Amino acid sequence: MIALNGKVPYFSLSSILRFLYSNKITGALILTRKNERMRIYLSRGKVVGAESDRKEHNSPIENLIDLAVWLDGEFRLEILPEDKLIRNITVPSDQITLLLVKKENAFKELKDDLPPLGSVLIMNPENKTEEIRLQPDEWNYLSKIDGKKTLEDLIFSLDMSELNIFNITVKLIQKGILKTRGAPETVQKVESPAGQKVKEEETVEKEVKKPKNQIGTAPLSPSPDKKLGNIEKVFAKYVGPMATIIMDEVVDSLDVEGGKTSKEALSTLVEKLCMELESEEERKAFEEEVFSLMKRDE
Repeated sequence: MIALNGKVPYFSLSSILRFLYSNKITGALILTRKNERMRIYLSRGKVVGAESDRKEHNSPIENLIDLAVWLDGEFRLEILPEDKLIRNITVPSDQITLLLVKKENAFKELKDDLPPLGSVLIMNPENKTEEIRLQPDEWNYLSKIDGKKTLEDLIFSLDMSELNIFNITVKLIQKGILKTRGAPETVQKVESPAGQKVKEEETVEKEVKKPKNQIGTAPLSPSPDKKLGNIEKVFAKYVGPMATIIMDEVVDSLDVEGGKTSKEALSTLVEKLCMELESEEERKAFEEEVFSLMKRDE
């Protein structure tokens, strides 16, 4: 029996479903965040159904695809017999995976411009645009802005897909209509509906971006490497066959490509992997064994 659990930020749903398909798993993949729960039912690895605690008027497939942009939460696998599965999806699993990948890629394009989930969104008092032309969804979004709601609150209060919410958030911030409380303003060239340019606002604080291939100053290679291979072997003792997928996802989340591994980089990786382990005892044992291996390789 496969033990499968983890945290959403370090995984793509498409990669999890591919893993379950390759292992012909029958059961339910359960994803939770706060008071929301989503179940994806699989028969020999193929998606056959889904049910959600919210947005019940959406189709099961719509609710499932919306999971592609979850920014937090946890998941676990529950093995079930065939007669316990809910079957309300007829779309082939390969098409579901393609839809998930498409949405995941669309989300990656705007993720860097998205404020943190805990950011409070407020109307920008410095916006001088006389006329604002917005779509119905955008007006609906603005009707929820009360100076108290965070981006996470909006996700649960708005009756629209999360990708749409994220797109609207980025658009309204870039147009200067919204801002995040306490966050630096972003320089944006905004054009009014009449085509008149609004002058650029001076930034309060400039964002300093680190080179993409670095964690601090230490690059980490996601390619095959003896040290990474040893870490993966140790990690597999605690999470089983999901070790490879978790390693790949964690390395990807660090935004690194190529380069030589270093102590600092490996320590960052180990710290991230520890977050996937359930107990403090497991985290401590994992760290001790990995750092012992690292010393031996020096």
